[in-house]
Amino acid sequence: MRVTQVVRFDAGLYYGGGEIQADLTRKALVEKGVEARFFSPTDRDLGDIVHFFGNFDYFEEIAVHCRSRGVPYVVSPIFATPRSASRLRWRATRTRALGGFRKDAYRMLRGASKLFTLSERESELLTSYFGSDLPPMIRVPNGVESRFHRASPAWPGPGDAPRGPFVLMVGGIQKGKNQLAAIDACGSDFSLVVAGAEIDTKYASLCRARATERVQFLGPVNHHGDLEGLLAMAHVFVLPSQHELFPLSALEAAAAGCHLVISNTWGAQDLFGDIATYVDPNDVRAIRTSLDRALSL
Repeated sequence: MRVTQVVRFDAGLYYGGGEIQADLTRKALVEKGVEARFFSPTDRDLGDIVHFFGNFDYFEEIAVHCRSRGVPYVVSPIFATPRSASRLRWRATRTRALGGFRKDAYRMLRGASKLFTLSERESELLTSYFGSDLPPMIRVPNGVESRFHRASPAWPGPGDAPRGPFVLMVGGIQKGKNQLAAIDACGSDFSLVVAGAEIDTKYASLCRARATERVQFLGPVNHHGDLEGLLAMAHVFVLPSQHELFPLSALEAAAAGCHLVISNTWGAQDLFGDIATYVDPNDVRAIRTSLDRALSL
C-alpha cells in the first residue's frame, strides 16, 4: 500500500505539533512496511490512499483530484478554535447567510472516508461548525514517545542553565500561545526558559522587551534530540495558551516529570485530569500563584 500525506505548504518553516504528528505517523507506517511519503506539488500520482493533516481550504483542490479518480482519503482536521460549540453554531449560521462559510473545507471533510479527531471536544467543535453530516469520526489521541519517560536532564544551550528549579514554556512564540503572560507571571522572582521559534516577530519583540534577566530565550529546540533532556531538567511546565486542541508539548512535559500549569479555556481538564493545575490565561496573578505553588513541590 502507498500512502500520501498532505501537510500545510509551509510545514517545514513552522514545525509544530501537527507537523510532528504527521512525521511520526509516516515513520510508524514505514516501520510496518507501508510505503508512506509526503505530498509534493510536482507529484503526478497520489498512491492508494491520502491522509490530510489539517482542514485548510486549499487542500480541497487535492481532495477534488482524489474524488474524481476514486482515491480514498482520510483527514486529521486538527480543528482548534477559541470559540465554544454554541458560538461556532451561531457563527456557522451567520456565515452561511452572509457569506464567508468555509465551503472548500466543508467539501473536503464531507468527502473523506473517515475523520481522525484528537479529542471529543474536537469532534464536537467540528459538528458545531460544519454540521452533523460529516463522515464517521474516530478518536486518535496524541501519544508520547517513550524517550520522554526515560529522559536524563540535559541542557541544550545556548548559555548556561538556570540555577535551581525553573519554569519552562515550549511553543512557537505568538500571541495565541501567550508567552507574555508567563513572562509577566514569573517577573524577576522565577527563572523562566522560553523555547520556540519566533512565529510572530512583533509579538516576540514585545516578549523580549518585557522579560527580566531571569528569562532565557532558547529559540527552536530540536524535538528529535534535545527537547526531552530540557523537559527532564525543568521543574514546572507552563502553557497559558488562549486556545489549544491536544498539545503534544504538555503531554511530553508530563511524561518527563514536570508539574503542569496550563490554561482552563480549551478543555484541558478532560485531557489531563488531576495531574495539572488550571489557570485563566488572562489572570497573571493566578498564573504566578500556581507557578509559585508548583515550584515548591
